[in-house]
Amino acid sequence: ARSTALTRVGAAGARALRTYDRLPYVAVEATTSAVRRLRGAPGIAAVLPDEVLRPSLANSVPYVGAPAAWSAGYTGSGQVVAVLDSGVESSHLFLAGKVVDEACFSTGGGCPNGSSTQKGAGSAAPCTWDERACPHGTHVAGIAAGTGQQFSGVAKGASIAAVQVFSRSTDDCPAGQATCAVGTTSDLLAGLDHIATLAQSRTIAAVNLSLGGGSYTGTCDTRQTALKSAVDVLRSLGVATVVASGNAGTTGAMSSPACLSTAVAVGSSSLTDVVSSFSNSSVELDLLAPGERILSSYVGGDKAAYMSGTSQATPHVAGAFAVLRSARPDATVAQLVTALTGSGKSVVDARNGRTTPRLRVDGAVTALTESAPPATEPATEPAPQPEPVVEPEPEPAPAPAPAPAPEPDVEPSSLRLSGGDRYDTAANIFSAAFGCDQGGATSAVLARGDAFADALAGSYLAGVHDTGVLLSGTSSVPAATLDALRRSGARTVHLLGGTSAISDAVTAQLQATPSYDCAGAAGAPLQVVRVAGTNRFDTARRTAESAGPAAVGTADLGQGARLTAIVASGLGFADALAAGPLSYAGVAEATLGNGNGFPTLLTAPGALSPEAEAALTGLGITQVVVPGGTAVVSPAVVDRLQLLGISVVRLAGSNRSETAATVARFAIDELGFALGGVTLARGDAFADALAGAAYAGDRAVPLLLSAGPLALGDATRAYLREHARLTSTVTAFGGDGAVSVGTLAEAVDALS
Repeated sequence: ARSTALTRVGAAGARALRTYDRLPYVAVEATTSAVRRLRGAPGIAAVLPDEVLRPSLANSVPYVGAPAAWSAGYTGSGQVVAVLDSGVESSHLFLAGKVVDEACFSTGGGCPNGSSTQKGAGSAAPCTWDERACPHGTHVAGIAAGTGQQFSGVAKGASIAAVQVFSRSTDDCPAGQATCAVGTTSDLLAGLDHIATLAQSRTIAAVNLSLGGGSYTGTCDTRQTALKSAVDVLRSLGVATVVASGNAGTTGAMSSPACLSTAVAVGSSSLTDVVSSFSNSSVELDLLAPGERILSSYVGGDKAAYMSGTSQATPHVAGAFAVLRSARPDATVAQLVTALTGSGKSVVDARNGRTTPRLRVDGAVTALTESAPPATEPATEPAPQPEPVVEPEPEPAPAPAPAPAPEPDVEPSSLRLSGGDRYDTAANIFSAAFGCDQGGATSAVLARGDAFADALAGSYLAGVHDTGVLLSGTSSVPAATLDALRRSGARTVHLLGGTSAISDAVTAQLQATPSYDCAGAAGAPLQVVRVAGTNRFDTARRTAESAGPAAVGTADLGQGARLTAIVASGLGFADALAAGPLSYAGVAEATLGNGNGFPTLLTAPGALSPEAEAALTGLGITQVVVPGGTAVVSPAVVDRLQLLGISVVRLAGSNRSETAATVARFAIDELGFALGGVTLARGDAFADALAGAAYAGDRAVPLLLSAGPLALGDATRAYLREHARLTSTVTAFGGDGAVSVGTLAEAVDALS
């Protein structure tokens, strides 16, 4: 399975950088077009961005009740706390004899031996290129398990497995620093994978992650699937993953991986039980622990220093897991979490009114030892079996692991992307694919939200710029759209249509709005590029021509690779929208074409529009896909195309839903689109499908159309039944009024 996945990586023009022993992922370096090819390759379930992670920068231990647990005989002896951080100084007096395993996963040769992977004694030595962050791991390790004459860490009897997962960077460093320490998802996964293997031979109670990146409201399970899989594998082995909530001071969001539902998210409080002003908080926060002015080991042999942050709160909890595990070796992670949260002191966050338990180790030990283990509960929790995933990133190294094409026994599920109105829905669809937590975007395509003609060609333009489609009013930009732009890091907005569709007032509003990078820093005002023609046919033509012939995709449909376009009706919108993912992505497998999208051109039903003909001729198109039957694109149009020397493939059904299903089959059979997922939009109202088509194209999955908000439709149902056991997820665009709860449930049921 691994060799098959690596073959797919090479065929897509990407470079494999790191594989994993126990996780079905591979880290790759890939261009935008290679990413698009990988997203449609058989055996590749998803492609995820490799995100940047940063460190989440003697009286606290008695405060959380650890000495009382020690007195009862529970010090964490025999347990190991894994510290994945900037390295640990194993020779420090506070940590003497504590470090029992070391490893390093540092892209770009940041390990002590100059490589990207190193294991064994000395391999997790603290990094040297960031005087603020490189001592971080040593400080964190001391809080969790250090031992001293005057004070000790929470689990003073526990050992430490140290893993260095940071790399040297010169980008976005704090003022005055030429270099700084940053991590990546792929290196963190390698560290977690290493601990999962180590757990087979050592009793590891917890993994401490005092690091993170991004900002997520609620759980991020569906957006951080690789990390979720790793955390779940560890949990199945009885290892808790304890993560800092982050230090941005947000009161409704946390960084990743703290936002994962199966991680233990920790915020910071003072020794007077006041939530720290810097501590992130959200509904996913599990525990609070002291994080202000915590004294612990510092690089330098025998030095100690005060540091503050959720990074310092987190190892209090990681150490607590070791203490609890020494008291109840048979307990599951879920039982340990329940003991900790159920015994903690309730603390109200004055900023948002949320109540979170503050760590009390002694109370948790009491709760755990006084309760008999349920007779039927297993000692470990069953491990999930995740689909294989390929993860792009700029880094090297080896280890082992992707996996095969979709198994024939997939349990189907659903996802809904919706909002309060069409603009909010489009913003949420856009953010789900192109928000900063997904890697961001440099630009966005903006179309009018209450008249769709100009937007029909927008999927192609979005594909050219590797972004999505947002919606605007005629004279103002909705707040949800502006927020989505901000959360994507976009610097340029491509307007579709003339001033009668989107007025100059919108241009002025955008140009007065600052752009933001993915760190939240404001930059130069948004740049606006308008693509407009004299009518909808001309706007489609200008959109197709805007990137030139080099951007046009090729496809081999039996006559060799040919430059390909889509010609659809400009008077009815459903067929052009169903073909939107094809327009965005073109082919999804490298062997089938060049990976660029197919421009969408519009025609009148009875005769090929002059604008479409001019674009076809000017771009050198020799192959056209026509979605829809003869009532919407007549035989006369096809005759004219063939007279121009253009071969034609018509994809038609008896109604719009059947046409969409026909387009979907074509995308899978001829263009290499992915079988693992499918998207669904309302077929008799088109606003949600405008943004949805770009989302589907980015993932190289088909777009189906329902018969209405309350009816899935026979053709859509038939398509789903054909692909039962092969397609695992239906993503619906729009709220209950667009795709009802019953309709979405019917779609999932059809896949069963």
